Amino acid sequence: MTSLAPEPLLRTQGLTKTHSQGRWWEKRFHSQALNGVELTLDKGKTLALVGKSGSGKTTLAMCVAMLDKPDAGKIWFEGRDVLSLAKAQRALLRPRIQLIFQDSAAALPGRFSVAQILEEPLVIQHRYSAKERSALVLDLMAKVGLGTGLAIRPHQLSGGQRQRLAIARSLALQPSLLILDEPFVGLDFSIRGQIVNLLLALQEDLSLTYLYISHDLDLVRCFCDDVAVMDRGKIVEQASVTELFRTPNQAETKALLAPRGGHSRTDNSEWLR
Repeated sequence: MTSLAPEPLLRTQGLTKTHSQGRWWEKRFHSQALNGVELTLDKGKTLALVGKSGSGKTTLAMCVAMLDKPDAGKIWFEGRDVLSLAKAQRALLRPRIQLIFQDSAAALPGRFSVAQILEEPLVIQHRYSAKERSALVLDLMAKVGLGTGLAIRPHQLSGGQRQRLAIARSLALQPSLLILDEPFVGLDFSIRGQIVNLLLALQEDLSLTYLYISHDLDLVRCFCDDVAVMDRGKIVEQASVTELFRTPNQAETKALLAPRGGHSRTDNSEWLR
């Protein structure tokens, strides 16, 4: 008897989303951000979401994170039909998906200290005693290699330290899925490598799954297991990194992979473990 394949951590079916633009007294323009999105992400894997600007990547991420609601379609996460859940049930499930943004400085509250930033999600969710929260803050800092003082504020940190802090904060509620929205932009070459290696180590230690939104195809090749290509609100191709880079099938994918300006793509593997 053949065993059944494990249920993917995340699966979407037929997701659609239309944005309306314009003030109420003006003519409103409607743009379709998602147009029947079909996506599968297996537990413990890293899936890159790539495509031109405006292809729908961020809208899809917001819907998956339950921060925006699609007009139609299905989202299954950890075996549950997210959109059919009652509001209270979705609120309990939402912490299992966390976002890490490109601009960590803007995403972190500047008036809070490092300790307060890491403790805040636990306070909001009414988890643990004050003593337990303090111990967890120290544990989170150790997990991400953040050796700075607890009283330091975000503006006093380097870009790499702020990104480590953002990662630590995302781990506070023990998520199973992290959505990484261009988290390496603005970091220099060596720091980028350190953050990539940190994420790979955390993925192995904590059984994390990543949805990685990126324009950097070199990093996608080094960091990810699979790639989904978006174009005009649809997933036009999804395959393993090896398969997609070797034999892209769709015209949109071939255009993305084509060398720019006669230069070949660089190899980032030298700063990966």
